Amino acid sequence: RYTGRGYSDFSDFTPQSFGIGIDNDGRRSRYEAIVTQRIGSAYLNASGWAQEYRNGKHRDVGANLSLSGTVSNISLGLNGSYTESGTYGSQFDTSFNISIPFDFWGRKQYSNSSVSHSSLYGASFNTGMSFSANDDVSNNLNVNVSKNQRSASLYTGVRFDAVQTGFSVSQNEQSTGVSASASGSI
Repeated sequence: RYTGRGYSDFSDFTPQSFGIGIDNDGRRSRYEAIVTQRIGSAYLNASGWAQEYRNGKHRDVGANLSLSGTVSNISLGLNGSYTESGTYGSQFDTSFNISIPFDFWGRKQYSNSSVSHSSLYGASFNTGMSFSANDDVSNNLNVNVSKNQRSASLYTGVRFDAVQTGFSVSQNEQSTGVSASASGSI
């Protein structure tokens, strides 16, 4: 399987696509294997890939592993990836995600949170909540904390018979933004 921006699918191969002056970054070949296994109510996904370059350039390899499932209506996900690049060296990323449903205003609402760590960017935390009092009013709250940035945002949308309105406010360490919108038909 060949995926991603800049990769060529052999089903529509043309020699001209690898000619001089064509921007393919010198890629010669890419190999990828994906395995998915169900374990009870959870799913385990494992993949690995290798990419080689023309003209004696470096070789890149990588692996991904994820485990996801649901426990008592709570969705959980654990992810890890590793990349060895001739250009950027070794990189690894891990993340844990959780989605918790809860009842509020007599309706089912959702809270989503994630914790991640990157060898390049360090640790980060994100939490968000979507809630609505009825079908015409929706709200979204999001908070993000990372090594170099802290931000928060709130969005409220209200739907009328012929008009949809929205209001949002966001703030980070550098600035505060406020916006409003309205759309509809006559």
